[in-house]
Amino acid sequence: MVLVTASFFVLSAKKIFDYAAAPDKEKESDFVFPPDSDQQKPTVLKQSPSSPPFRQVGGFTSDASHLNKTAIYGIVNVTNENDIRAALQFARENNLKVTCAGQQHSMGGQTFSPGGLVLDLRNFNRMKLDKEHMRINVQTGARW
Repeated sequence: MVLVTASFFVLSAKKIFDYAAAPDKEKESDFVFPPDSDQQKPTVLKQSPSSPPFRQVGGFTSDASHLNKTAIYGIVNVTNENDIRAALQFARENNLKVTCAGQQHSMGGQTFSPGGLVLDLRNFNRMKLDKEHMRINVQTGARW
């Protein structure tokens, strides 16, 4: 009985230690709900000279919770207005839905749509202060 009790405490302590330890690898994002067979199909990309600056072509993305793995057309790295203009033109030409994402803390998959084009706005983050009129212009990728 003592051996069983000791084993229980040792295994419990190991589990607590494992859960409390720092992560040793990236989060797994293989959870797809509701299940969708289209999620496993690769995206075919149509490149053109006016294509926006893609950070990722095809594949998957998820939000910060890693509970909304979604197959996407691609992610465009936006740094200026011309990148947005090129991405919207590309989406129109290829009949793609467009969504905007920052830190992707929406926790519900609102920052991307299946097969859509995601605009990553994290680098679209400049701020301009107008002291004379006491105004500030902030781009959409700026963090709080």
